Amino acid sequence: MGAEGFRVALSFGEHELHVSAETAQGRAAIPVKALVLNAPDRTFYYNYKILLKYLRLVSGNVTLDFDANGLLAIRAGGTQYIQSPLRAPNQAAGQSQNAA
Repeated sequence: MGAEGFRVALSFGEHELHVSAETAQGRAAIPVKALVLNAPDRTFYYNYKILLKYLRLVSGNVTLDFDANGLLAIRAGGTQYIQSPLRAPNQAAGQSQNAA
């Protein structure tokens, strides 16, 4: 998978958001303290380039809102960016093999 396919995984704990990413060079993960209301019970995956682009554009307090399907709204002040989730890595790999 090329660099374009790398995903950032976001999952939810009681008082934190777990952020992780994996490449051919290794894996990194970090918990981020957060106020989590109605946490989804699954992990969501996002294109890291788009997510970082949006996060660089905002400053101050940032709110991340997720719906049940993983649609992400990044809000800061009057600004809002929307990002759709990607398929989980094992689902995406399975569909690629089926297409071949």
